Amino acid sequence: MKIMDKKKQFATALQTSLLLSILSACSNMQTTNSGVLLEEKQTLKSDSKKIVVSWHINEVDLITVNEKRTLKTILQSSLETELAKIADINKTKDFHIRAAIMRVETVSEPLNWLSTIALFIPLDRGGVAVEFEAFDVKTKQSIAQLNFAQWTPLTEFTARFDRLAPAEIGMTSAAHAFIAELKKQLPKG
Repeated sequence: MKIMDKKKQFATALQTSLLLSILSACSNMQTTNSGVLLEEKQTLKSDSKKIVVSWHINEVDLITVNEKRTLKTILQSSLETELAKIADINKTKDFHIRAAIMRVETVSEPLNWLSTIALFIPLDRGGVAVEFEAFDVKTKQSIAQLNFAQWTPLTEFTARFDRLAPAEIGMTSAAHAFIAELKKQLPKG
């Protein structure tokens, strides 16, 4: 009788953790559309920096100044790296890129350790939401826009045990997605 009870308990625990993993995989982080980039674009000069990353998160207590600087740097350098991959550099000389970090979700390492021990899966997953725009320097007309939001994929299991790792992964993914969108909008040739 005790063996059957243990088997039922194990089956219930396994079923619960599978259900939780399916539920966490199904939800999507919502993109933002704040209009911040439109406001900032009006004040830019043609000699300003090619790529500008700005921070628009109100919950400053949750992320330290160093973490904020780190995340902005990761997004900036990821954009520069992806932009360098565009074959014809002449296509990129007449536009600037603005990026606004709108949301950063860090993970709770203790919660993930406990949930992994109890349910065999880390529940807290972290992610980011970023708005992008590339625009012509002379006309200030938009070339490409992207509102990006992503929870950390389940495949990035180890990132769930490092407070900023999901946000760092998200920044890199966001830069890659935006430059891919930008390439589609640039003239062929």
